Amino acid sequence: MFDHNLNRLATVQMPELSTLVGHPYMAVDRPCLYNLLLSMLPLDCILFNKRITNVNEYIGGVSVSCGTEKDVYHGDILVGADGIHSAVRQILFKRLEELQKLPEEDTETFSRGYITVLGTTRPLNPEKFKNLTDSYSDFSQVYGSKCPYTWSTLNVRGSRVCWSIHSQVDASASENQMFRRTSWDSQDSHDVLKACVNFKTVYGCTLGELFKETPVDGISMVFLEEKLFKTWHFGRIGLLGDACHKMLPSSGQGAVNAFHDAIVLANLVYEYQPTTAEGITTMFEKYKTERFERIQKQYAVTHFQAMVQYGQMVLSLAQRTIPRLTLLIFFHDCCLGFKMPDASLYAYKAPPKMGPDTLDLEDVYI
Repeated sequence: MFDHNLNRLATVQMPELSTLVGHPYMAVDRPCLYNLLLSMLPLDCILFNKRITNVNEYIGGVSVSCGTEKDVYHGDILVGADGIHSAVRQILFKRLEELQKLPEEDTETFSRGYITVLGTTRPLNPEKFKNLTDSYSDFSQVYGSKCPYTWSTLNVRGSRVCWSIHSQVDASASENQMFRRTSWDSQDSHDVLKACVNFKTVYGCTLGELFKETPVDGISMVFLEEKLFKTWHFGRIGLLGDACHKMLPSSGQGAVNAFHDAIVLANLVYEYQPTTAEGITTMFEKYKTERFERIQKQYAVTHFQAMVQYGQMVLSLAQRTIPRLTLLIFFHDCCLGFKMPDASLYAYKAPPKMGPDTLDLEDVYI
């Protein structure tokens, strides 16, 4: 953690992480991770360019329509893992509203209080940019003292740097902006980038120099949304990941908990192999029971940390006046304070892998 002038505020090292979770950690970019996961599946397991238009439950199964009468798929259950704006959830909730079984809080809009601009550079010259030859990834976060921004950087394999800029916005204003447009244009992100070009980074350069090394089509600007739904399943339809609990990225728990959801649900499917409506309901209830309390805790912690990291409003500014203390308290309570039995440790109990027995990251790295 650094202030605007790169004066160090705090450093958090986690030498006990391997003991805590049972394995070391590594930083990996999304394309590499996607290729790794895809390589473990038969090619015909995933269908691309499909859009769900309707879901129909019937005695003994559920069908998914993707636009035409012939483009229909059948199964015992449907799991929506399609993100915060999940089409599966929208169809499910519409049906529950018609049955008057949808909790009122699940009809409320997402909380939107922050925006972020992010990107990943091309491979950089280690002679020009510092700290790129380290064997480990170094995540740094800089708190702007005279501007409404917090910016983060992370060096990844291939001498590249992932960067992001965060800012808190008025919730009602962000709601109006979301209503007026379906996507950001280049001018929106350009305004933020222009305001941040001279901000310092730990790589001996400014953010502006990182922007120049980033492909234009690789820069994104999004609202950071959060929402914890009470409804995770009904009938033969279930939800996981952001589709039922969208967290802010402040503590890096979104993807982690989506993985945990998938592991728990997959284990229950293989353990119970339900086909009846009653058996499927029982399985989904066990899944939510095992995951919901943990998600509630992570959701609250992530919300608080976002105020500390990105906040600019009165309450958040007050919390940011003691960033060293709040950060250390956060890590103690959320990581180092866990005893092994209390940590989220899940073992995948599914049948043997369908893909190759061994895989080298070199084979899937882009």
